[in-house]
Amino acid sequence: MTFGNVTLKFGSFGLVLAAILVIVGLITGAIEPAIAALGLVFFYMATTFYLLKSSALIMTGAAIFAAVLYLVLGRDVGALLHSAGRITYLPALIIVLSVFRTAAQNSPIINVAGRYIVNQPPSRRYLLLTSGANVLCVLLNVGGFALLHEIGIRAVRQGKEKPQRTIEIQDRRITRATLIGFSSTFFWSPFGLSLNLCLAFLPGTTWLGFAPIGIAISIVFIAIGWMLDRLEKTSGNSVVPVAEKGGAKALLGMLLMMVMLTATAVLGERVLNIPLQAVILIVIPLFAFLWAMSARFPEKGAFAEAGNLAVTAFRQLPSITNEVAILTSASCLGLLVAGLLPPELVTKVLQLAGPSPSLLGAGIMVTIFALAIVGINPMVPATAILTAIVSAD
Repeated sequence: MTFGNVTLKFGSFGLVLAAILVIVGLITGAIEPAIAALGLVFFYMATTFYLLKSSALIMTGAAIFAAVLYLVLGRDVGALLHSAGRITYLPALIIVLSVFRTAAQNSPIINVAGRYIVNQPPSRRYLLLTSGANVLCVLLNVGGFALLHEIGIRAVRQGKEKPQRTIEIQDRRITRATLIGFSSTFFWSPFGLSLNLCLAFLPGTTWLGFAPIGIAISIVFIAIGWMLDRLEKTSGNSVVPVAEKGGAKALLGMLLMMVMLTATAVLGERVLNIPLQAVILIVIPLFAFLWAMSARFPEKGAFAEAGNLAVTAFRQLPSITNEVAILTSASCLGLLVAGLLPPELVTKVLQLAGPSPSLLGAGIMVTIFALAIVGINPMVPATAILTAIVSAD
């Protein structure tokens, strides 16, 4: 075993321990577990540094520069350490989601349901693709988008030969429908980054208060996409649907899994009286292991299957280094920028917005969108703005 492999294993162990410490910190309200978790996440990033892509390296470099500037200007380090739980929560979410993603990708019903969705007539393919993307992306995050899109593109190229123009149109329509379905989960999913960013940085936020508005916006978003799809010039050479045996049953099973996962998280918050973030971090891996064990139930190999999942998920932890690095660096950078902003400037902006929350909300959305257009990760301004506003209040 090489030195590099040993350091990767130590980094992965540290990452698992960090997720456990984040849960402990959320339940107890203590900052010490969160600070220790942050140190372990930084250790993991150091051991997997050579695996980072340019986008993660740029984000990490920007966070380091902001941290140095924060220290040079003599800003309050204690306030930053008290925010360690906010920084480590999203990386912990990525860790547990990677376990669930491993369990789901090893399940045959995922591919069966995916093929069933894409092998539908064009008249109902859009709604099934967007709905299926919602289910898959709640269960697999961005892996669900990649899986469904890959199956869809592969289905377009199967069968009889078609003109290149036909393939391009069908590719575009499937890509658009899948991307719209994936993006719409940001508005309502209890396991998505948008809601969990609010949970981490806006005290008092609840999924039950967030969901109705998010679902309504999601429906409008999908409807706009449907209108654009209807306006698209058809290829005139539709793919002949191929019946997928057990496809509807597989899709229903995935939908049931999504409902159970969401309901368990919401009920767990109410029954156990602990933060929703902690419940999410507990429920996701629990369902992952139950899913893996169900593949062998009622046979004797159920626990062996759970063990195989644990080993496989652990071995794949180095592969999520870019996600962990970007989320950690973006959270750090947002908090550092918020700490660097003059408090009087934030107060003045809030005074200009006056008593109108809608005006303030519109301003925040336009700011985040404009900065995203020029290449700044939306998490950075979102974190900075939310933290600055909460601090000012």
